[in-house]
Amino acid sequence: MELTWLGHAEARGFEIATRQAVALLRRVVFRQIEQRFGAVPAEVRQKIEAMDDFESLAMLAEKVLVVSSMDELGLR
Repeated sequence: MELTWLGHAEARGFEIATRQAVALLRRVVFRQIEQRFGAVPAEVRQKIEAMDDFESLAMLAEKVLVVSSMDELGLR
């Protein structure tokens, strides 16, 4: 099915909004980790920066709240 110019614009807007939401959630995860465990090591930061799926980041944000150590996040 061919999209109209409006359909393309809507799809592009959704893509931009999704990227912004992922970036915001990534910042939340970094703040959570810093508050619970201190500075985020470079290797952990790189792995989180590479995550581009909202659901994966949301699950990580929830996990940060219940683990006892940064190692339990499984990012090292």
